[in-house]
Amino acid sequence: MDGNLSQSATPSHPPVADNQKCHSYQQTQFSNTLNKPAHSLPGLITKLTMVLSVKLSLSFLVLAPLLALASSKSKDRSYINKNAIDRCWRNDPHWASARKDLAWCSIGYAGKMKKLAGSGVKYYEVTDSSDDPEKPKEGTLRYGATTIPGKGSNVIIHGLHIHDIQSTSSGKVMMPAGRVVSISRQDLDAISIKTSTKVWVDHNTLYRGKDGLVDVTHGSRRVTVSNNLFKEHDKVMLLGHDDSFVQDKEMRVTVAYNHFGPDCRQRMPRIRHGRVHVANNYHDGWYEYAIGGGANPTIMSEGNLYIATDRPDHKKVAWRESGHNWHVKSVGDVFANGAVFSLQATDENTKPPYGQKQRFDVGSGNDVPEITKDAGALSCSTSKLC
Repeated sequence: MDGNLSQSATPSHPPVADNQKCHSYQQTQFSNTLNKPAHSLPGLITKLTMVLSVKLSLSFLVLAPLLALASSKSKDRSYINKNAIDRCWRNDPHWASARKDLAWCSIGYAGKMKKLAGSGVKYYEVTDSSDDPEKPKEGTLRYGATTIPGKGSNVIIHGLHIHDIQSTSSGKVMMPAGRVVSISRQDLDAISIKTSTKVWVDHNTLYRGKDGLVDVTHGSRRVTVSNNLFKEHDKVMLLGHDDSFVQDKEMRVTVAYNHFGPDCRQRMPRIRHGRVHVANNYHDGWYEYAIGGGANPTIMSEGNLYIATDRPDHKKVAWRESGHNWHVKSVGDVFANGAVFSLQATDENTKPPYGQKQRFDVGSGNDVPEITKDAGALSCSTSKLC
């Protein structure tokens, strides 16, 4: 379906400037939230895998708090019910005292995070924003990440702002179990998921990193990336380490309800090997491509909104690496401003083989502006509906 969306589906927008900035129909809605002071509630940590200036492979849960600010949302909350994750918990007036219940709201390949909702979950409160890579103090994020045991499974990363990542000099850093090692090379991803299973990355705001914003590699499986705001970045999301890393053939990733843009160039996502379901995402322009692939991945693009920039050479949604095959299908996607999804191979079964706890209803591509309206880290008052 080529051409422009009808007026009822997408508001009008000004022409894109010569610097090729992406269309941003919803930019104002986010800026009002992100410019407010960040008075955070205490964070909760148990099992996870993430990056703290350098690559750390560790396990714990980051249930980062939603900001304790007065909500600026409109009184009409009906759009929340179009998002299967948000309607699961944001309509609960007691959401702030029932944060463990978030574990039952995940969708897609991650499945339900039920092991994080039981009585055996260990909580760690972040009370100190300082960071000493070699000798972290109790109360800091790094201390919890390096002292709480785990095996890289059952992870929730929720409600974080990660941006303007900078490289640091080589040096010693504490790893899990208190092991201190020397680090010389840094990938500088905002969130790096390696050799992990059952990981859910939800409602985070990520921009201006040095490498990727979210990378899922080295045999990771059962991952869902949802409700995140990605902006002002080049290589946004890599799924699959490299062409020769065949362990990633078992990779399973759901990418749903995210807002990509403004000013995102490529990799939304780029996929090597494995199976990926890209559903109900808002792609707010791109420079190179939106979805790319190689090394024979299987991809279903379903119910997404793809809005191209005004540049005539930036209309193609999909890019396939030369000499590589893939199995990809576009189903129910909406294309605006001349965007086009080519390079389809419809003879393969691209439908994700979800189990009962993974399935979710994919909304209409025309509803994506509402489904992704609150993508990114939320601003909520603990005394009100979020």
